[in-house]
This record gives sequence, C-alpha cells and structure tokens, in this order.
Amino acid sequence: MFADISESTRLYESRGDRVALRLIGTCLIAMRAAAERCGGRVVKTIGDELMCAFPNAAEAATAATEMQIVISEQHAPLSIRIGFDCGPVIDQKDDLFGDTVNVAARIAELAQPGQILASARALELLPGSMGTTSRMLPGISVKGKTQELEIGEILWNYTGELTAVGNWREEDAQDAAARPPKLRLRHAAREQVLVEADEIWFGRGADNDFVVADRKASRNHASIERRRDKFVLLDRSSNGTYVILDGTTAIIKLKREEFTLSGSGMIGFGRSPAESGADTVEFVCE
Repeated sequence: MFADISESTRLYESRGDRVALRLIGTCLIAMRAAAERCGGRVVKTIGDELMCAFPNAAEAATAATEMQIVISEQHAPLSIRIGFDCGPVIDQKDDLFGDTVNVAARIAELAQPGQILASARALELLPGSMGTTSRMLPGISVKGKTQELEIGEILWNYTGELTAVGNWREEDAQDAAARPPKLRLRHAAREQVLVEADEIWFGRGADNDFVVADRKASRNHASIERRRDKFVLLDRSSNGTYVILDGTTAIIKLKREEFTLSGSGMIGFGRSPAESGADTVEFVCE
C-alpha cells in the first residue's frame, strides 16, 4: 500500500519550508501509527509518502480508512491519497519488489485527495461487511500493463447512497442502458460532445477533428475512440500524449499506448498539460 500526502509541494510554497516540514512530518507519524495499529509495517518513507505491507486486504483497508479519518479530523487542510494491491512480492533487504508493488504505486497515483483505491483482486478479498462500502470504477489503461487495470474505491466516508460492489440494482442497469455514455471535449472556444462517434483525431494537421497548435504535437497525434461504454485515448505520436486527471497531480504519459478516460481532466499533446505553452484539450466523461 502507498499513502501519499497530496500537494505537499504547494504546502512548502505557501507555508515555508520549516512549517511545511513539521506539518508533513506530523502527518506521516499519524499515518505510520495507523498502519502499525492495523497489523501492518512501514517498509519505507519516500519523501511525503509511506510504503506499507499488510498480511491481508482487510487489514490494509482498515489501515487506509483509519489514515483518512485521522488526517481529515486532525490534520486538515492536508489530505492523503491511498492505493493498494494484493499479491506475491519479493522481500529483499528490507524492501519489497514485484508486480504487486508496481500496481499499488500506479493505483495510488490515480487516487484523488481523500480517496482510497484498490485493485479488483484486493477488493474481492475483503469480508462482506467491508465490501458493502466499496464500488468498482471503470477499467483504466496504464503504462506497463497490457490489460486494463480493474480498480475500485473504498468508501471510508460512506453515506449509504452509493451502490456496493456486486450489488447493482436492476433499475441502475436500466438507467445506465438508457443513458449512453458521453464525452465532452473543450478546446479553446470550441466544445464538442461525443456519443456515438467512431473515432476523433487530434494533431497539427488540418485534417484532424481538433487542430492542436503546439510545435511538439505530431501531424496526426492522437485519437479517441468509443469502445462499448468507454472512451479510449490512443497515442500515435513521436513525443507522447499526456493526461492529468482532475484532483490529482500525477502525469500519465502515453507513448504508442492507450488510456481509458474516466472522470475529467486535461490532455496535452507532446508535453504535459501543466507545462507553460501547452495547447490542451479538457475532457469530461458523463
């Protein structure tokens, strides 16, 4: 499990080095205590992030929930994002290695502040009482994985209004079928909503659906296509396509790869959307 303090860089800028270091240090101590109370061990601290290991998924989920509660109640306005996976690891020289570790790190990068994400295989191992406070999210394509990453969210501030994993109501399915997925795209002063479009193109060339004015963009840089109920971004460029999901600071780079869009965010062509001078496209999945 990886637990990361969100936007710590901004904290250093706004509060100064000494104050920020103290606040982050106090936050990490509270996170470590929660992990150890729940039977876990802190493998290492990576700047403002903890890497933890647990005997099972239930203890990891419990620790993640306790971390979110203590940070939200005692260390606001700081917030943390957490991701975990379950599976075999290589334990070597007081560190952990392997695909399970890499997947957990990827999931943590996708989490928003105040959010707990876990792999589908980890959620399946949760006892029934914990499974009622989790929900599956759309599959996501990530760098280094040939298949979409199936993940879900642990609803630590659960209100009872969200559908549980494996417990979709029939009327929910009917509503979903009656409402085809839409993708809203904004570029400069133009806005377009995709519902049934087979494929839409981005690039410097005039033959693209969205003409991108960025010297780092390729002539036919990237495309988005609909696959059943999802919209998939495909990079076809020399310099790569970059995605930042709203509520996260992680930059997802695609190089001849694809990524399933979810939520909302920004796309950059040849450079990060956060970089000065980038000609970006905003997207919202509806």
